[in-house]
Amino acid sequence: MKRFLLLSGLIGLSAHAQKADSTRIHSEVYAQVEWELGSNGITTGALFDFFAADFLDATLKDKLTANTREVNNIGSFQDYEVGFRQWTDSTYNNWRKGFGLHLAIRSRFGAQVSSEALELSLYGNARFAGQNVEVLPLDNSSVVYTEFGYTYLQRFKQWSAALSGNLLLGHAYGQLETSRGTLYTEPSGEYIDLDAAYRYQSADSLLWLKGIGLSMHAEVSHTFNEKWGMTLGVRDLGLLFWNQSAWTIEADSIFRFEGQEIPNLLDQNGLDFGDLQDRFRSTFDDKQGGGFSTWLPARVYAEGQYQLNRWAIQQLRLRIDHVFIEGYRMRQQLKADMPLSGAWSLHPEISQGGWARWGIGLEARWKNADWEVRASAGNLQWMVVPNSSYGLGGMLSMTYRL
Repeated sequence: MKRFLLLSGLIGLSAHAQKADSTRIHSEVYAQVEWELGSNGITTGALFDFFAADFLDATLKDKLTANTREVNNIGSFQDYEVGFRQWTDSTYNNWRKGFGLHLAIRSRFGAQVSSEALELSLYGNARFAGQNVEVLPLDNSSVVYTEFGYTYLQRFKQWSAALSGNLLLGHAYGQLETSRGTLYTEPSGEYIDLDAAYRYQSADSLLWLKGIGLSMHAEVSHTFNEKWGMTLGVRDLGLLFWNQSAWTIEADSIFRFEGQEIPNLLDQNGLDFGDLQDRFRSTFDDKQGGGFSTWLPARVYAEGQYQLNRWAIQQLRLRIDHVFIEGYRMRQQLKADMPLSGAWSLHPEISQGGWARWGIGLEARWKNADWEVRASAGNLQWMVVPNSSYGLGGMLSMTYRL
């Protein structure tokens, strides 16, 4: 009887110890850089040449407009982020709970430009003499800000969720919205008529801190069974409030430019453009100072996961996302998870939409007990044929388990 009681006690202590050992605390720090640049009408090679050029010659202008569309989308994202995460999980009870802290600098730019507006900016109006040129669409927006965030993490059985609240410091903002824009050049060049209505807001000043705001990121995932899973999320949902150094210009008018009489081309002292400048500013440059609030370009996404476990592919993921910024088109992305021997895994992808027309990408991961390194190229064809591709992007992430 004593032996039976002793054996029962040992079994009970062992079970209790096993349950206690299944709960562990994990901590890690990480640093990540992610960026993307693309267009549906200007090739990657032309964009590189444009940003590197000191002077736009005829060859570069032709290169920029060689493949333009009726509506040209151009945009870029940049994210620089460092952070800390800590969580407690239990394999025995299948739950996880934790938190994270992060600091990030984020930059967003998006534009929609008609082919006519692009050609006018590069070649001037001479080639459009005698025509009423409609320049719409002509819209763009950009924002740069710093983000301090706290993230709450929770997983229980088949559900997991993450919610982040963020404090924002705004550094730069600009937005142009054009509702009407027509240019007419008299065939002999006697006059130019401009009929336009637009609104431009800016927080571009010498101040480092030009605004403050709040935002949130949220994500929820559910595993239906051993094969299927789904994730829904939103990022950058928030507002920035710009201070009194910001300003707004609104215009809705018609302006006729009939040239400036120059009595003596060699005598610069006799030139006076003051009246012309004043007339143009009173028509299209009614600047109003004062603060305003703006929405961040939020991103919404949905992803479905399927455990394939065939042909060296462990999992397939289909993701759809959209960013509410000028020129961004809903993107569809198919990605495969392919574990290799040892600590390596590959993740090829194919996508359509976003800034580029389409793209083939590849991500590589290396992971051991302490480190995880991820590197990706979002549009591999730009490395091979830059003059025939329409976007590029990449990511580098390093995580260290404490």
